[in-house]
Parts: sequence; C-alpha cells; structure tokens
Amino acid sequence: MPRVVGAVVVLALAVVLGAKLTDIWPSSAPQLPEVRHLGIVPFGFAGDGDDMNQFAAGMTEVLASGLSLIEQESREFWVVPIHDAKRRAASSAEELVRIFGVTVTLTGQVQRTGDRLRLD
Repeated sequence: MPRVVGAVVVLALAVVLGAKLTDIWPSSAPQLPEVRHLGIVPFGFAGDGDDMNQFAAGMTEVLASGLSLIEQESREFWVVPIHDAKRRAASSAEELVRIFGVTVTLTGQVQRTGDRLRLD
C-alpha cells in the first residue's frame, strides 16, 4: 500500500513538474495556461468489488491531498477540492471544466491483476 501511495504522489509531481518543463523545453504541444486550475475525476476500478471501488476512491483522495500540499506553495496552481466536486456531482473532465473552469484535469483507473495493482 505505501508503494501505491508513493507512486500516486510521484505521478502527481510528474504532472506538475511536466507542466513546468514545458516552460523550459520547447515543444509543438500547446502550452499550459499560466495559472493551472486542476480538477481530479474520481478514479474508477476496472472490475467488480466494492472494496476495490473504495480503494480507487481512497487513491483519488490521497492524490488530491498530495496535490493540495503543492498548491499551498504555488500561486500558479489550484486544485478543486474533491468534496466540492462530489457535492456538485462533477464526475467527468467535461463537468469539471464546465462547473469549476478547470484548465487541467487528471483522470485515472485502478486495475487489479492477481496481487498487483496498476494505475492508468
């Protein structure tokens, strides 16, 4: 479990640092907006099982919590709180953009193969 949480935090940092690297590393990809408003779509689970659906929801919470720590240190980064997204029934990237005006969305899915977990 700690490895999965660590992987999620590394993924979150990669998203944020990747956004910063676009300022340094020229590319043909469109540039991210100056101020990044991030919305996280609740992670899903590929398969059956309430316990894994709860695990996927927990991973979403952990990721949002980790990203909010980064948010506290940056004026260029803002995360829509998960409880606000749930309260407003925003369950897709399109809804997060429409309701909160986010400029970046993060989506994911948890997959289980035997005793291994994979985040997509």
